[in-house]
Amino acid sequence: MSLAWLLQRGGQQVLALTALVALATGHYVLSRLPLPVMLENAGQFEAGSTSEFVIDQTLAQPSLLLVFEGEVGDAVDLRFDRARLQESTARLLEHLGVSLPAGDHPVSLLTSQAEKAKTFLRISVVPIPGQASRVTLKTPREAGDSGLALILRADGARLAVSALSAGDPSPDAPPPQRILRLGGRPLPVLSGAVPLSMLAAAGSEIRLRITPADRGWEDVPRLALAPTDQRDAALSAFGIGVRAGRESQFTDYACAAGSRLPLANPGRLADGRCAGGEGMLRLVSLGFRPGLLSVQASGLAWVRKDGAVHTLDLVAWLKENPILATLIGALDAAVLAWCKQLFFGGGWRLGRGSD
Repeated sequence: MSLAWLLQRGGQQVLALTALVALATGHYVLSRLPLPVMLENAGQFEAGSTSEFVIDQTLAQPSLLLVFEGEVGDAVDLRFDRARLQESTARLLEHLGVSLPAGDHPVSLLTSQAEKAKTFLRISVVPIPGQASRVTLKTPREAGDSGLALILRADGARLAVSALSAGDPSPDAPPPQRILRLGGRPLPVLSGAVPLSMLAAAGSEIRLRITPADRGWEDVPRLALAPTDQRDAALSAFGIGVRAGRESQFTDYACAAGSRLPLANPGRLADGRCAGGEGMLRLVSLGFRPGLLSVQASGLAWVRKDGAVHTLDLVAWLKENPILATLIGALDAAVLAWCKQLFFGGGWRLGRGSD
């Protein structure tokens, strides 16, 4: 057995081992490919009392997001960290001789559990030109099991809230009353039938607390996405997700995908980095319960759920692509047979060696 034969055979073994390692690496990479999935099949996104739900959007104009339709006697406590009255409300108060401070200030609007009175709220997203908006919703468990507490914030946009109340339709019934404060200063009592509109500063929080009168929160849905006939761009998003807080990574995040290609950088899902324009998701339903917010969305997206990125199901993919499965199986068999022959078999080699 010559030295040349040994060197040749050793080279073949190194080549075969390299092919085997490359084959195993290829299978591993295929099984780890972050491929997009239809969100209808990914289940709901849920944010508990210690988590927050995030909606990333690109909007061209103000768009309605949430509608609250109270039951008779529900009490509403609405507080803004920093906000201003919108032009229509400001003009009304100025017409009554009220001077209003400029800029953003703490604002609160309170309605009591008045008999036969209902409160209605409309919450819209007002974009800031040139910026993507990130709307955050959180339901801390601070209103008991029957009520609801909701914290809202918008970065890169502002949230607008309009409120009105409907009272007893009887001719002699007094109109429902509300208490409005701006910068700690009480403003004239306005009939609940007069719409009030407030605009929160970007990055500031709105705190909404609802105390039901008779029937609990679970008995009657009150707060939901804008109704079907009024749904617009506010219910479209290029990304949605769940995280513990502003400085935390996302445990769940869906980034709209424009195609079925793998995601080049899956780590960006944990950071909630999703480029607008790649695709679009649609918010289908938004369920509010004390301490729990559940969301169903539709559309094609790269998905991170429970801290893990959705990857290719290699076995299912091979079943759906029998020709590729046959080719990959043949390649596997050829490489394994070659390695077996070189390491455990006789003298099969690329060139004929001498004895």
